[in-house]
Amino acid sequence: MEPWLLRAADLGGTAARNARAMLPGLAGAALVCWGVALIYVPAALILAGIFLLMLDGRA
Repeated sequence: MEPWLLRAADLGGTAARNARAMLPGLAGAALVCWGVALIYVPAALILAGIFLLMLDGRA
């Protein structure tokens, strides 16, 4: 087999191993971001509503 082809196959295997090693960390980071969004998005909507009521002058 051609040497460049063997090298490309070796690099592909290295990339796959690195991706498999990083996936649990990426999944954990995604869960943390999702949890933060569950807290801050409703709070931001409530604050935006209060701010709009204050601008309206009826609060």
